[in-house]
Amino acid sequence: MAIEGVSSWFFSELESGYPRGIKARVVINGIDLAQKIDNLPTISETTKDISISNYSLKLPRVDTTSYYYKAPAYVSIGLTNPQSSTEWYNISSGTIGGISYNDNEINLNIQDRRIDIIKKQLGNATVPLNLTTSNYNIGDIAWIIATSYCNLSMIQSTTNEDLDYADFQLLTSNTSGYTFQAYSKGDDASKLFAAIEELAYCKFYSDNGKLSVKKLNNSSSSIHDYDSTNITKLELTTVFDFANTVRVGFGYNVSSQTWAGAVTERSLNSISSYGRRTHNIEDTFIWAANSVTAGWVASNYLVNNNGPRFEAKLDTGLMGLKTTAPDVITVTDELGFSNKKYRVLGRNFNMSKMEMQLTLEEVLAAQTLVKRYGRIAPSSYTNTYLTATNSDRNTYAFIASSGDLLANGSLPYYVSS
Repeated sequence: MAIEGVSSWFFSELESGYPRGIKARVVINGIDLAQKIDNLPTISETTKDISISNYSLKLPRVDTTSYYYKAPAYVSIGLTNPQSSTEWYNISSGTIGGISYNDNEINLNIQDRRIDIIKKQLGNATVPLNLTTSNYNIGDIAWIIATSYCNLSMIQSTTNEDLDYADFQLLTSNTSGYTFQAYSKGDDASKLFAAIEELAYCKFYSDNGKLSVKKLNNSSSSIHDYDSTNITKLELTTVFDFANTVRVGFGYNVSSQTWAGAVTERSLNSISSYGRRTHNIEDTFIWAANSVTAGWVASNYLVNNNGPRFEAKLDTGLMGLKTTAPDVITVTDELGFSNKKYRVLGRNFNMSKMEMQLTLEEVLAAQTLVKRYGRIAPSSYTNTYLTATNSDRNTYAFIASSGDLLANGSLPYYVSS
């Protein structure tokens, strides 16, 4: 990734992990307080809630600066470029969310500005968010929530200061042909964003202060490689949070509170290896509009969540700033794993030590999932699952993850039935 606001020189300096002459700024209402703070904060960022966690700043009581609720605050680090001037990279932007005093200290609680966004309520009992009169692309639903309900900029260009317009457009393009509906009487925006992540296999995250979204791809190439030269500590944990039988409801009727139906997909190889592990996707605030979309959702889930995986905590230097959730990196470790792919889920930046900790999850190799419907279509047949008739869908074999016809040849390891 490129770091906005700094040059390629700053970017290359991070390669060392511990560049010399690093500086810090903690600016409250336009005043830099870094020299008054004994312990600079640790700032955590995660894709779980699309925001940076709150952090506290402790100042001596003798400080005469005036502080007030919602005063702007930001934290940045800087390096002096010998060819120009000091370049500053913004770590966090927020506001004062709380002020407390004791005999010796002033305690400022800094709240990330995106906290207000993810806690926005979508509709209410009188005027609900109602996207049921038509079927919508899930990227369009995300855009409507972000702009019409979270009050972020509606500018449909890269000049949008709140949203990464190109990323939202790419999500819409990558999910073309699959449709959804949504209905809410006051759910938090974070709840809808989390559901969209599961339905479309994507991640919302913050990049250079903008709300961005990325359609995940397990075959993505690594943007950075980590090994013994830049890892100071690595902890691995095996996680069994997966399913091999997925049921996805479609066509929810808000008035009758009933479903038109459901699609169930299974990974027979995973069931054979680990026993049956089920997962239901039947949220009544956002759902697949039809069976084709429900099948696509179920297949996406199975293809990418079909077995146990590692989660990791990786300690490194400031080169960790070059990666942000949900980037893919590779790790070569002392356990014998070489270039194993991980997705970044979060970052912990200890400003006092100028060290980073990355929270990672292993990227499982995407397996082809096949709908086994009896026989392979003739070579003259050109429809995909999306354009095929219902009769053909129940006759021919299609690759569920892409909608393409299954070519002649042996069946892959992961088979749906």
